[in-house]
Amino acid sequence: MTTSTFEERYAAECRTLGRTYRLVRHAVGLHQRELAPRLGISHSTLSKYERGSTAQPLDFRHRFARVAADIILERRAATR
Repeated sequence: MTTSTFEERYAAECRTLGRTYRLVRHAVGLHQRELAPRLGISHSTLSKYERGSTAQPLDFRHRFARVAADIILERRAATR
């Protein structure tokens, strides 16, 4: 695998993850400015992650999954 191929695949993965972050954020009904503080980042950084213009660190990926799950469980508990 050449370096450019790896870089292209990594960039494509970042874009795909970014689209997934945006879909999940929309599904839980939050704006970037509402979600970003819960993730410990600025809304501009979240925007870059969602666009795939900046690579997301692995710890962010874990944090996003945990926070999204917490939001979903909080809302589920509130409707019971």
